[in-house]
Amino acid sequence: MIWIVNAVNGKIMANLIGHEEEVLRSKFTLEDRGKHIVSSSADKSLRVWSPLNQECVMTLRSFGQGSRKEFHKSQILCFALHPDMPVVLSGDEDGCVFASQYMTGEVNGVIGKHQDSCESITISST
Repeated sequence: MIWIVNAVNGKIMANLIGHEEEVLRSKFTLEDRGKHIVSSSADKSLRVWSPLNQECVMTLRSFGQGSRKEFHKSQILCFALHPDMPVVLSGDEDGCVFASQYMTGEVNGVIGKHQDSCESITISST
């Protein structure tokens, strides 16, 4: 579950429920000025949320919606959002790094494999 809390008064504004296991990361989207939230989970999925409607609008998982390609087989530990396009790079416990289109659900595929887990990803502005 993701809790959206007003930082000024501490009031809970919304709960986003849908991941089957614990949520490991969540971030507001950059390319649409925070109109969505992307989250990763131990359930091996990325989800895109509409905080205003309090609903999941897209789920990315292995052979999931819009994709015929393989996706993460282990929990997704980190991800980075492109600042200008709806693109996400995600890394998992097995060291796999995937590129995906988070608004369409299309998985572009594996772009790298580390020997150990991938615990941090950043997209350079240059």
